[in-house]
Amino acid sequence: MIAIASFGEKLRVEREKQGYTLAQVSQETKIRQHYLSALEEEAFESLPARVYAIGFVASYARFLKLDADRLVGEFKNLAYSNEPVEPPPVEPVPGKVLGFPVRNVLAAVVFLAVVLWLGNYVAGYIAHRGITTPPPVEQTNPPNPGSPSTPAELTLAITAGQRSWVQVSTDGTVQYVGLMEAGEVKSFTAKDQLGLRTGNAGGIQLQLNGKPLPSLGAPGQVADKTFTRSDTEVDSPAATMGPVTPSTAALNLEVKALQRSWVQVKVDGQLAYSQNMAEGDLRTFTAVERIELKTGNAGGIALTLNGQPVESLGSSGQIAEKIFHVDDLDQ
Repeated sequence: MIAIASFGEKLRVEREKQGYTLAQVSQETKIRQHYLSALEEEAFESLPARVYAIGFVASYARFLKLDADRLVGEFKNLAYSNEPVEPPPVEPVPGKVLGFPVRNVLAAVVFLAVVLWLGNYVAGYIAHRGITTPPPVEQTNPPNPGSPSTPAELTLAITAGQRSWVQVSTDGTVQYVGLMEAGEVKSFTAKDQLGLRTGNAGGIQLQLNGKPLPSLGAPGQVADKTFTRSDTEVDSPAATMGPVTPSTAALNLEVKALQRSWVQVKVDGQLAYSQNMAEGDLRTFTAVERIELKTGNAGGIALTLNGQPVESLGSSGQIAEKIFHVDDLDQ
């Protein structure tokens, strides 16, 4: 009687039959050797989230030229047999929204729009009748740009309460990009405009022309802020609580060359950098959704993501790839 091979044994036997080691398969498929071994040993508890684990099975099966769909189905039955089956989606009944006929909903929307328009019209009419426009006042002494209410220049002082990634531009020119350590203080001066971006809004304290400013956000939050001379005017609302714009850039990756290393970086699918970095070079990349990094010297670079050090991608001279995705930040 011929014994039927188990799921993991099928993978192992076929790999050995084709003469591959786990290390070779890992290099070709970009799947960690630890996860390949877990699949062959059916140690499914060592695998990452379900969507990634299923992708690993499909990639491994295709590499070995096996039936990927059959193996994925077998893997799901083994690894996720105890998970509840999701009920089929309920299709909405045509012509109704939340149990009401579409015609009634549209009529209610039109009626509401008419009521709002009439209300705004009546309010505007009453306000116009009740307010008398004051006569224009001639300005005999225009304000001096150099007066105390509007300083001739901007000075921004940044104090790092925690380790924070910071980028500062003055009058449109980037002056500083890097990590500020806790307790470090930096000061920047501009004529008309100061731009600040940070990967740790709650980790820095700011002073504009000697006046403390509110925090830009919580620790670990990415934020942008632009300061102009109008922000320093006396009694200006912006001088006490200027609008803070959360940055759409959720990922900030710093690449530092410890040795001469070839590095390629794609930001949200667009090639941003591809060349050799000399020892001591520092590059910073920001993205909304994902950053893809390739290097020919994994042990020759140090990575910092949103102010936090990243585990080394490998040893010196090793080729490595890494994708940083905004969905993975919580993990």
